[in-house]
Amino acid sequence: MLALSDIHETRVPAAFLSQVRSDVARLGDPHVSAALHLFIAQIETKRGLLLNAEQHLRVGRAILANNDNVWLQGVCSIHAYCLFFSRSDFDSALNEAKHALECAHDSGHQGTARAAIANLGHLYLVSHQLRRAEKCLNLACRASRGGDSQAGILDGVAQVRLAEDQLDACDQILARIVGQTGAVELVPTWYGMWALVTKLRLLLRRGAAADSLALASDLRSRSGWLDDASLAHLLQLLQAEAQLMAGRPADATDLVCAVADADRAEPLETLPRVGRMFAKLHEACGNQAAAADRFEHAARVLASVGDECARAEVLREYAEMLWPAVGHTDLAPSASRSEFAGLRPAACRVTVHPRHATRLGIARPPASIASTLEHVTTVVGLAGRPQCVGQEVQDMLCRCGAIGNAAIVSRADGTAAEVLGFWGDYARLNALLSPGPGIERIGLGRWRDRDVELVADVNANLDSRGAVIAARKLVDASLELDAARRERRERAALWPLDESIESRHGVFASQAMTELVATARKIGPSNVTVLITGETGTGKEVLARIIHDASPRAARPFVPFNCAAVPREMLDSQLFGYRRGAFTGAVTPFPGVIRSAAGGTLLLDEIGEVTPDLQPKLLRFLEAQEIHPLGEAHPVPVDVRVLAATNADLDQMLASGRFREDLYYRLNVIRLRVPPLRERREEIPMLVQHFLTRFAGESRKDNLRLAEETMEYLLLYSWPGNVRELLNQMRRLVALAENGAVLMPEHLPPEITASRRTVPASERDLAPTEIVVRLDQPLAAAVEHVERAILPWAMQSAGGRVEVAARKLGLSRKGLYLKRQRLGLDGADTVPPTEDDGAD
Repeated sequence: MLALSDIHETRVPAAFLSQVRSDVARLGDPHVSAALHLFIAQIETKRGLLLNAEQHLRVGRAILANNDNVWLQGVCSIHAYCLFFSRSDFDSALNEAKHALECAHDSGHQGTARAAIANLGHLYLVSHQLRRAEKCLNLACRASRGGDSQAGILDGVAQVRLAEDQLDACDQILARIVGQTGAVELVPTWYGMWALVTKLRLLLRRGAAADSLALASDLRSRSGWLDDASLAHLLQLLQAEAQLMAGRPADATDLVCAVADADRAEPLETLPRVGRMFAKLHEACGNQAAAADRFEHAARVLASVGDECARAEVLREYAEMLWPAVGHTDLAPSASRSEFAGLRPAACRVTVHPRHATRLGIARPPASIASTLEHVTTVVGLAGRPQCVGQEVQDMLCRCGAIGNAAIVSRADGTAAEVLGFWGDYARLNALLSPGPGIERIGLGRWRDRDVELVADVNANLDSRGAVIAARKLVDASLELDAARRERRERAALWPLDESIESRHGVFASQAMTELVATARKIGPSNVTVLITGETGTGKEVLARIIHDASPRAARPFVPFNCAAVPREMLDSQLFGYRRGAFTGAVTPFPGVIRSAAGGTLLLDEIGEVTPDLQPKLLRFLEAQEIHPLGEAHPVPVDVRVLAATNADLDQMLASGRFREDLYYRLNVIRLRVPPLRERREEIPMLVQHFLTRFAGESRKDNLRLAEETMEYLLLYSWPGNVRELLNQMRRLVALAENGAVLMPEHLPPEITASRRTVPASERDLAPTEIVVRLDQPLAAAVEHVERAILPWAMQSAGGRVEVAARKLGLSRKGLYLKRQRLGLDGADTVPPTEDDGAD
């Protein structure tokens, strides 16, 4: 099998990935399958396809949930940290870093521990907890073995020094990464490039305009291999800052406007950077009011995502602009907290209040067309971040006098509302959280599986109410645009996943089935009739449920009805219902199957079993959406979407006159054929593992595994009963297996083993984990033979750790000691028993 370690670049050849997927599916090992999804998630995160990365992480975690592998769980948390950090979801990233550290402690894997500690350091750096950041990063650096990862850790330490204004110390650390010669040395690695970015920020902080321009130009010319739009925009903005410092405001303006005009898929980190540069450009032009507005806007966005380190830098530059403008010294740097209205307080090096600008003679600009457009741009660009959108909408409505008190609130079913932000009189908070007159709600989207909305006191005048309506429509349109934009980008995914592979619908791994499922979801929102054909047991009902779940009727009933499961003379009454007294025995009225699916979806399975006399009545229902129950005087309208399924050859029935032509064409609007399992054998390993995990969990049997040779038999069998037969065979294997058993070909039924001629089990080459036990010997001798083989193997596989070996064997520590002592195995005298250990 191709090595998964080869998948490390963002540009992976499609043929290579297809081969890896095929090899992993054929192997059928859940740990390898999970590892593949984690690697794909890592690559997609670097490419900015965060939705697809999240889906692959979810699949990997679903596989690992039933297959204990602490090391891979730690790797999964490391990749999840990178995903959440890219989204600026720092709280979720913190949870993942802590979980990765716990997994590293349990597995003993030093690389995972080092990465988790370094990640914690970077999180503390973002939150401006510099002492904690330095401690974690130094600890990770001491545990590092060098290479690219150490460069990333050292770059974090350098950023801490930069945030502390220790510029010489920062320079010394960077010299260890990028070198310090007369010419710029480019380190051709991911972390090396980011270390050079830190070097560029250091030069700008020192005011070295010429050196900054040279480095920025060099980095921009050599950064294309990373294929990172965020990095490209950052370098462009830093080059603009260097040009402004060098006295070239026109060139700087062109660069900043180019970034602002770019189509950014994830603009969250770029937008405040653009706002900061616009503020510096306005300041250079002498427009201090506009600069103040831009500084406050950038700080507001950074506060909403918790990037306190970047926010502190913006506040420092804001204060530096105010000091010479007003000639006051009461805004000197301090250790107190920032006082931005409506924002989370955060530790900063300076104290600046937006009202200071007005008090000191720099008037805050009114709600002009330019500022309104800026708010609209932010709402559209950050539609995936409800807190940011809520702050922008609040500020926009507040400036035009439409609202008073306001709060951003997140809600989930069955849980209390959580207040994410508040403006105004706290005495009004409870009133805002309860529906009442004069309170309007604007939905802002979802965040961490919770609905987020802005609630506000709205002034009673017409203009105010109109402004709130306009803001609500703007947010709704932005959310729809954001969803479409993400969908467009996700089409470039290496391995698109519409949802978890192991969803409640089943397992779909073959190209034929994934394309069929994609078609089913595509036609789900429409109301057309679908005819699903295929052999028994292929999953026709599963496909029908997918269509239903993708339709607007998903919240309504899905009713499957097997036309072959009831006597033909009863089909009419079962489908269409009857009123009381309609015939002998009709003691109570019966609405019928069709009416029981009202508003939802009805699956007519085995539609070929409908009798010729009932077919006209069924056709009438399909065309008029009304039924005529037995005994009723008038037809009854009913709104039901109909899906039909059959394993019969309807074309042959049509030719022989057993099926009406008009009904056939009414049902066959869209036809979907579910291929038999023998035509999609690549799904068998994943199906086997899926059913093995599922039934082992139901039977409470741990660590069941399938031998590779057993999988070969399952792959070559024709499976006339398709997926249903495979499911039942796996249920049988699990029911007969012992805890921890390896399922061998001998455990398979004769009809499956007869499908492949192979070497008998007694003659084949033994694997390292297999032994042969003769049956013509006393039982005690056979047991001793097994113990003498399995005890050393357990100790070796556990790396000599007695507790781990005992756990593998299902023994206590003392029980393992006594067995090894009785058998005279080497090293038994080094395992002292304890009094409280129970012997086995």
